[in-house]
Amino acid sequence: MTAITIELPETIAREVSSMAVEQHTTVATVVSAIVVEHVKQKTSYEAAQEDFLSRKPVLLQSEFNEYPRRDALYDRADIR
Repeated sequence: MTAITIELPETIAREVSSMAVEQHTTVATVVSAIVVEHVKQKTSYEAAQEDFLSRKPVLLQSEFNEYPRRDALYDRADIR
């Protein structure tokens, strides 16, 4: 592992310290876990985005069929 030094606002530092006490661990472990989780989420999102964008577009229906009109989909005459 690589050691780094960070500066946090006092309120955040107190909160992280409190979290460490609750978890019976160190502040460094809490901060490390938060950073690791953040990086995993970002990496996972980017992989999903890359997968989605790599697929070819698919037509929802043939070009000869018309989509229903909005009025037909949202007709609420029976509710009025």
